[in-house]
Amino acid sequence: MRSRSRIARGLAAGLAVVTSALAVPSRAGTPVAPNDPLFARQWNLPLIQIPEAWEVSRGAGATVAVLDTGVAYEDHNDGRYSYRKLPGFVRTRFAPGYDFVDGDEHPNDNLGADPARAAHGTHAAAVIAETTDEGEGTASVAPRATIMPVRVLDWDGNGEVAAIAAGIRFAADHGAQVVVMSLAGTDTGPVAEAVTYAAGRGVVLVGPSGNQGAPEIRFPASHPDVIAVGAVTADKHRAYYSNYGAGLDLVAPGGDLRQDITGDGEPDGIRQGTFVETLDGFCFCQKEGTSSAAPHVGGVAALLIASGLATTPAQGRHALVSSALDLGAPGPDLIFGAGLVQASDAIAAAAAVAADLSVAVDSPSPPSPDVPVTATLTVANAGPALATGVVLADTLPPGTTVTSATASQGSCLTAGVTVTCDLAELPVGARATVTIVATGPGELRHDASV
Repeated sequence: MRSRSRIARGLAAGLAVVTSALAVPSRAGTPVAPNDPLFARQWNLPLIQIPEAWEVSRGAGATVAVLDTGVAYEDHNDGRYSYRKLPGFVRTRFAPGYDFVDGDEHPNDNLGADPARAAHGTHAAAVIAETTDEGEGTASVAPRATIMPVRVLDWDGNGEVAAIAAGIRFAADHGAQVVVMSLAGTDTGPVAEAVTYAAGRGVVLVGPSGNQGAPEIRFPASHPDVIAVGAVTADKHRAYYSNYGAGLDLVAPGGDLRQDITGDGEPDGIRQGTFVETLDGFCFCQKEGTSSAAPHVGGVAALLIASGLATTPAQGRHALVSSALDLGAPGPDLIFGAGLVQASDAIAAAAAVAADLSVAVDSPSPPSPDVPVTATLTVANAGPALATGVVLADTLPPGTTVTSATASQGSCLTAGVTVTCDLAELPVGARATVTIVATGPGELRHDASV
């Protein structure tokens, strides 16, 4: 008799399902708002700057492995069940995966005995990359990312150590750049070794902190190579079920089905395409849990990777953590970790690290005091990545009068002897110039930086 691990026990503890009406007017005036009618009720996406991040990346080119109960990614009849593809995946890209529970190449999702765990993997995959802008249902974090379905849990949310370890290695060996493991349990050697192996192959690994509301980060999120994610509600408070403590890296929207802070008349869960009751019982349903929070961070990691700004796990982690919105006590803490993941700010943080920016100053000496001098400051990006949020700051000597400051792109503001220019973004190899006209009592030295 095979010994079954409890590693995935409780992965959906506290999860519930609420079906929602489909005809909801879309929110007007939101930048890059998709035409999906339920986007207006997806409070979780604006909370982590997803619409703003879409201006740079929507995930195209990044592959995210979802290690879970499977994904409703295909129409397939295996003689026992007639599986259906989730309609919300109509344009979602899929990479070949594997079913380590049944040992076949069809890692489809199914219904378990507990409705809260029904289609758990499908919901997680939909958070990451459900088709967006198709005029129906919900949007997702990284809609153009590719999902690799890897089934390592049975449909009741339980998994064997060997299957989970094999699933992690499979994802790392078959091109996944991000692995989202919406499962939690106790530390095991084979899974820990697989995590180390995947991280060594450049994979960003993400896991939930756990759903017991306890001061303990569950495994594998507790592994140092995994980004541990807790859950917050719509008002940025720790969700009642979310585990916390030493080792928590970030928090992300996980929802709370007991409350309606958003005031839309429905519980504040994470609304996404999935299925309930039958294999074709499709709905845009709500769930709550840290296993809903973790896919948000996995999706943001996909946005970073697709943008070309984070090419290693260390770069991805740094961008995600350094840009997080600080919650609770100032600085990293046990309740929120570094804070709430912020997609657009993470991209900007990665760009600041990835881009090699320089500024050169061409400022002739004045022939005599108080004669206007025109200086040209050139900002260049030597790569290897697009630089976003580029700001040049230049401070001139005391007593200087700045007559004008103009930029070849963006805009400049002058405050006393300091000129600040917002240059927006610079592609690799591009240059932007700032022209400053000033007079002063002597040589006009420029203390410029970007």
